[in-house]
Amino acid sequence: MPKALRLTISFLVCCLAYTTVSAQKLSSVKAELASPFFENLYANTYYSLVDRMDQDGYLPESLTGAYDGMFCRTVGAIVPLFLETGRLQQAERTINCALTAMQQNEMDRIPHVIGKKGDKYPIISDEPQIDGQEHVLMAWAMLALKRGHTAFEDRTWPVVRDLTKRTFDRTSFQHGQWSTEPGLVRNIAFEHSHEGRRWDTWDLLTQSFAGATLQDMAAVADRRGETQLADDWRTKLQILRKGIRKKMTTVRGQDTTYLEMRLPDGNGGQPYLGMGWVALSPIAAQWEALDHRVLQHTVKAMQ
Repeated sequence: MPKALRLTISFLVCCLAYTTVSAQKLSSVKAELASPFFENLYANTYYSLVDRMDQDGYLPESLTGAYDGMFCRTVGAIVPLFLETGRLQQAERTINCALTAMQQNEMDRIPHVIGKKGDKYPIISDEPQIDGQEHVLMAWAMLALKRGHTAFEDRTWPVVRDLTKRTFDRTSFQHGQWSTEPGLVRNIAFEHSHEGRRWDTWDLLTQSFAGATLQDMAAVADRRGETQLADDWRTKLQILRKGIRKKMTTVRGQDTTYLEMRLPDGNGGQPYLGMGWVALSPIAAQWEALDHRVLQHTVKAMQ
């Protein structure tokens, strides 16, 4: 069985493990996912991603033309997969592609969508999506921690360090003395499938990837001897955890669950009580702000 398939099966079984199903049920689901049908499905998907990536790391979002160009946020999904399957060079190249596009176009943030003309990456969309920026930063830190010190790390550290500092200043990471600052990262263009539009919100996906980014970037900063910067990022990580606990949870029945979003209406925002895929963001980010039971309760409430 390909390693990519084993990883996918493990991920899905772990998702099921958040619920209160029996060991027999988990075993039957695992067996179904290991069937030839699913093996072919996941293997074909994995190699479609691998095969479409150019040598420079440029990864087209779609093979059908449904989406133009490369969505830089996808770096945050493909890199963890590449790290699990041992494709570290491909992971480096696709991270480098996003960083190069930012620098070529003299941007101070990761672009939303880029194209490719020769060795240039023109901007297709410069929409400010802070969660997509976090995806790239998290991927960079995960790669650095996975393989240790490299020339790529040395070359890109100044750019990534400054971008992380910019990501978590009070422009987007709204924390401080004012009651309107909930200790969360605000996303002014969150792509939620609900209503098929952008949302100006504090959403759980952005918070989850923010936590993963701060945690791993602090570890890299420590390793590089930038202890003051690491301490600052860990302090902000604690502020974020507190903000999630106070502002991104709600009680359903007798259980504390995550909120998908908090909308910036009134003093400190209003909770959005709908439940969908965004409520599962801690799984995607591989980072949980709170006790694991909160995620278990969230899945139970969704069911």
